[in-house]
Amino acid sequence: MPSWFETAGVLERVRLFLRERTPQAYIVGGYLRDQLLGKESKDIDLLVPEEAVALGRQLAAHLGGSFVPLDEERGVARIVLKAERERYLVDLSQMRGALEADLARRDFTIDAIAMNLFDPEAHLIDPYGGQCDLKERVVRALSKEAFQDDPLRLLRGVRLAGELGFRVESRTQGWMCCHASLIITVSPERLRDELCKILALEGSAASLRHLEGTGILGAVIPEIQGRSEHPLDSLESLEGILPAWREWSFFPHLLSHLGQPTAGDRSRLILLKLTTLLHHLGQADKHPPSEALDTSSLERVLRRLRFSTLEVRLGQTIALGNPLAWRLTLKAPAPLDLYRFFRETKGTGVEALLLSLADRLAALKGDMSSLEWQGHPTSTKAILSHYFGEEREWIFPPTLLTGNDLQRRFHLEPGPLIGHLLEAVREAQVEGKVRGREEALKLIEEILPQERADSSTRRRRR
Repeated sequence: MPSWFETAGVLERVRLFLRERTPQAYIVGGYLRDQLLGKESKDIDLLVPEEAVALGRQLAAHLGGSFVPLDEERGVARIVLKAERERYLVDLSQMRGALEADLARRDFTIDAIAMNLFDPEAHLIDPYGGQCDLKERVVRALSKEAFQDDPLRLLRGVRLAGELGFRVESRTQGWMCCHASLIITVSPERLRDELCKILALEGSAASLRHLEGTGILGAVIPEIQGRSEHPLDSLESLEGILPAWREWSFFPHLLSHLGQPTAGDRSRLILLKLTTLLHHLGQADKHPPSEALDTSSLERVLRRLRFSTLEVRLGQTIALGNPLAWRLTLKAPAPLDLYRFFRETKGTGVEALLLSLADRLAALKGDMSSLEWQGHPTSTKAILSHYFGEEREWIFPPTLLTGNDLQRRFHLEPGPLIGHLLEAVREAQVEGKVRGREEALKLIEEILPQERADSSTRRRRR
């Protein structure tokens, strides 16, 4: 086997195992495509003539990986393997008829290339011109039936084009437009996962504009149909802002924050991009954005696409934080302003700031020379420098007192009053009025009578 077909030795181990157990095995699909493009790949797709699931189970045991039966009826199995600190996916599928007929059922020509795993010369089998399309940088469907057989390919084709820097061939584009409505027949989970793969692209706005032009985006998210221009402009602005900040000291911390997982393979950055696409739902298209924002439409979209409860909450909070961030960056904020902003945005302040900046730039049609734009990026970068830097205590002051301390010292019952008192201490810390435990206790003694009276008034009003 040529060295460029070896993936840290994993493929060679698979080859040696299968050679003793099946007369034929073929590498197909994305692994070959990526290798021909000079790209590293850790996803290996294999075809075997029979018993794919049984072979997959044995292979998983042999390699010390996890076995996942993806479709036992059709004979599709996955082995999840960790080797040399990397994660590999090896998919085994049972051939449907002869090899060429099986390849004909695939989606795009660039994924319909095969190679006999046991061929020492590693000759490529390419009956549909996939290598030519790779050279021409074209995504071409094998037939119009490809989208009828699996409508998710409507999204996947656009994603592949964006990921590889290819163009969608004109006839394929026509078929996609013709079959756009079929996308609603795909399960919400598969739609979500493919949409998130598109959002994970560095230039996802361009791919989403492509989907909009074919009618696919409006079918997936009908709520934005006819109202997608500003959200897509905002997403494009966001994707332009982030790379421009690479030289700033906080940038690695920002990337780490946005890379935090939310659920599955999804990250905060993907959720931020999706919220940017949906942030205008529930409010009029006006700027600055109104704080009277209804996020029920955004929630409905996220729940329909089966995002987790955490992701729904984060998405709503980011959207609600947009007008707060817009107002915060109008001038250099005081420490108490920063504290209150990050308190109100409940862990999504960074994302709200980025959304606000992108939203503002989109409203100005990308005009960075506008007087309305001047100062806002500077203010946002200063805030993020505080958030990720040594001034973090402005935003997260150290704990001086706990609820138990207040209950014991002032004989208080558990309840909202304790929360109000602790919040008063934190705000005093941010303003520099309280620096230690004794000063915090003294403040509580001073404000407790009024806080008790206010608490009593609040209870009566309820």
